[in-house]
Amino acid sequence: MDDLKKEEPGSGAGTDDRAVSEGDNNYKFIKQTIRKKPVDKKKWILRIVWTVVFSAGFGIIAAFVFAAFAPAAARILGLEVENKRIVLTTGDETTPTPEPENETVSDASAGSSVSSVSSSSQESSASSSPVTSQGSEGQDQKQEEDGSTADSLTIDNLRQLYGDMIASAREAQNAIVQVTGITNEMDYFRQNYENRQQVSGLIIARNNNLLYILTQQSVVENVQSIQITFFDGTTADGAFLSRDAATGFAVVTVDSGSVSPTTDSRITTAPLGSSYLVSQADPVLALGSPMGYGDSVSCGIVTSVSNTAETSDREYKLITTDIIGSASGSGVLVNIYGKVVGIISQNFKVGDTGTVTALAISDISGLLETLTNHDPIPYTGITGQMVTQDISGRTGIPEGELVTAVDEDSPAMLAGIKEYDVITEVNGKTIRSVSDYTDIVSASAENDTLNIKAMRKGAEGYAEVDFAVTVAIRQ
Repeated sequence: MDDLKKEEPGSGAGTDDRAVSEGDNNYKFIKQTIRKKPVDKKKWILRIVWTVVFSAGFGIIAAFVFAAFAPAAARILGLEVENKRIVLTTGDETTPTPEPENETVSDASAGSSVSSVSSSSQESSASSSPVTSQGSEGQDQKQEEDGSTADSLTIDNLRQLYGDMIASAREAQNAIVQVTGITNEMDYFRQNYENRQQVSGLIIARNNNLLYILTQQSVVENVQSIQITFFDGTTADGAFLSRDAATGFAVVTVDSGSVSPTTDSRITTAPLGSSYLVSQADPVLALGSPMGYGDSVSCGIVTSVSNTAETSDREYKLITTDIIGSASGSGVLVNIYGKVVGIISQNFKVGDTGTVTALAISDISGLLETLTNHDPIPYTGITGQMVTQDISGRTGIPEGELVTAVDEDSPAMLAGIKEYDVITEVNGKTIRSVSDYTDIVSASAENDTLNIKAMRKGAEGYAEVDFAVTVAIRQ
């Protein structure tokens, strides 16, 4: 090995550098300390912040994408989305009243007493009347001198009154849609064209991603497509769900995923009131298409609540008004609190008057619940009217449900029941009203047997006849 030589830089003293000479090349060994690069805390904090922000952003986007495409994917893959059973409740909490007699507890209990409100108002006004009278003597005298009264109705008062009524019905208006049934047909020149029929519909329930809309059967059954137009003019495709041939009502559904998020956020289900609280001369609004064209509002009063509409196995109370309506009118009646109290159905109008008639909402709420859940409708095929004790005493007809019509090929006809028979007992229960018979039929299942006792008029007067009616399902 070559000799090691010390090289002194400058003065040549005190150096630790060593060199190895090999030929003409000199090598030097440098003493160094390797240190880790210091951590850039600011950079790492920014990285963590951006990671959190991007993760949250991707999470939100993924949630929206899942919500938008999950129902469609489930349908494509054939996966069933479990819908909860829909329960409709009616009641007007704004105007409470005592529980009416012979009515269902669910509808009656939805409100407390109108009389209690009025009585409390009377007590309040009575307690304050001395102060009012003392403070208003001079004012009353001055009004008499001026020939005016404090209660005189001005145009501004009237405008305010109608404006308040329309405002109270705003929620119900957002639940009203236009339903169009579209059928492709061919004219005499063999040219295809679309035949469109339109009526109003009412959003009565929402379940998961489906909106349930009540409308007229004649417009949505046996058509190529159904189009739903919402309150803001946006449209979506509808699908036929169920119908009731006796009333002519049908329910169609709309996938809320096909509706814009803005529209969907403003859509409301119809606020259902209690028709038990509706009285003669009450102010009401007709919304929808009472005159046959959409987006209409008419104001009037209730003229009668005593009429009824009899259909197969059912009886419904009618609300008649003085509001002008078309024979093809549709829509709803709402009270001054914006609650739906009737569904317009000109099929059951009283007489030949061109006014709006509606089926009382509390009487048909059970039917609407059946239609929205697509439940079977038990059926016997009897239309009848009640013979009360008073009527029986005047006419000699036995008390019970007088059969006014029997549907052709119905279970009742096959069992031998005829027109003018009087049903007095079903399964051992005395029939004291049409609703008694309706309740028994509604609680029955397909192929159940109803043991019916009836009175039939013969040459020597009325005689008891027994029938065994097998309940069917209305098609």
